[in-house]
Amino acid sequence: MGHEKHFGTIKWFSNEKGYGLITDPQNCDYRFDVRDVIGARIPKSGEQVTFEGVSGEKGLSARDIEIAQATTAGQTGSKDGKLDCWSCNSRIVPRLIIYRGMISYSACPICASMLEDFDPYRKKRAYVVIGIILSVATFILIL
Repeated sequence: MGHEKHFGTIKWFSNEKGYGLITDPQNCDYRFDVRDVIGARIPKSGEQVTFEGVSGEKGLSARDIEIAQATTAGQTGSKDGKLDCWSCNSRIVPRLIIYRGMISYSACPICASMLEDFDPYRKKRAYVVIGIILSVATFILIL
């Protein structure tokens, strides 16, 4: 099998590990890495994509993956991978912020606004910190 253009659906994608599977209409699974995705969006399960199928030593893999639905909530996208920042209204290519080896969030390179949060534990950590601060403040007031 050479390099062929295929249509498919994201079967699953792991933000933590940075890879996933695409299933084509013939139910063949293609492994892909986040670096194989064109543009700034992170794929989500169920999204339609076009990709180049490659057969290698580890089986079928996908590269040059383009997500068919190129918009996210509150943002407009295009084939060039640029988005309109909700904060500064600039046309930008978002930067992926990686923390401890995991994709944490995407940010505007101009105004540094968070565009999309990929960290499911960020809110929980914030609530824990606020709880600790309130406990310490309460303890100080009691003294």
